[in-house]
Amino acid sequence: MSRLTLTTEGDQHVIVTRRFAAPPEAVYRAHTEPKLIRRWMLGPEGWTMPVCLCDARPGGKFRYEWSDRKGGGFHITGEFIELIPFERIVHVERMHLPDPTPDNRIETRLEADGGGTLMTMRMTLPDAKTRAAMLSTGMEQGMEASYARFEAKVAGEWEHLLAAPEGPYTVVAVAPQPTASVKFAIGFADMPNAERSARAQIAEALSRMNMEATGNGFTLFRRLSDGTMHYEPGMVVPHAFISSGEVVSSELPGGRAVKHVLTGGFEKLPLAWPALFDWCASEGLKVEGTCWQVYEPTAASPSSQETTLYALLA
Repeated sequence: MSRLTLTTEGDQHVIVTRRFAAPPEAVYRAHTEPKLIRRWMLGPEGWTMPVCLCDARPGGKFRYEWSDRKGGGFHITGEFIELIPFERIVHVERMHLPDPTPDNRIETRLEADGGGTLMTMRMTLPDAKTRAAMLSTGMEQGMEASYARFEAKVAGEWEHLLAAPEGPYTVVAVAPQPTASVKFAIGFADMPNAERSARAQIAEALSRMNMEATGNGFTLFRRLSDGTMHYEPGMVVPHAFISSGEVVSSELPGGRAVKHVLTGGFEKLPLAWPALFDWCASEGLKVEGTCWQVYEPTAASPSSQETTLYALLA
């Protein structure tokens, strides 16, 4: 059942109210920070926002583009008039369908409300006909779907999401590479010990075979249906070989993949992967399910360490 309340006033106004289980700062920043906007302001399920430009300051402009991934879509442009952090946003917007609709002036007020936030949004349209046309688009249902998504995916972790690295992402063609690896099907908590054990086994096996690695270390992974991970630490090697004990001859896959170079310590990785997946979704790209990260040589400081992320596309 919708938690959004929509009423009309006079011939020109629409009043929208909704309570959120999140503080005013979270709700405000979710309306003004592109990294957060792209996670929730998507409307019906299945839609994406491939373009999200937002310059949240008086006089700043914004542009949001939506796609249903079937060739349909629309976009909104507008300008900010006034912003009082965590309290008030005033802006003007227009929908392009593809011709622009008349300006809709929107004032959004946020009030602390029992540990959450009461949002009151007042829209002012040019006339009753314009207002009726806007309401007939299914706006109310689309807004509530987006607000429900905000509470589910953003409200409780907005600070971490803002800290997550994002972009630049590129789609590249990768060639298969022979590797020596150790394969596990384990839970997340067991990964560090498995990683150390695998690296030691691979080093010993390569030494015994008089084979030198020709590339950097990597970790390949994919989620299995029972909640465990297929987890494969390894090294790139010059050619295939006869598997030795737990160390198997395998390969990194080839095909189209999304690539992202992460700069910084390994503690950034748990946030970097969701950011990459969100970007893929916003671009209408489907991840096949196989991902890997390649570790560049150890840097002088953690802040300059580089790890390259790859997500294979379907």
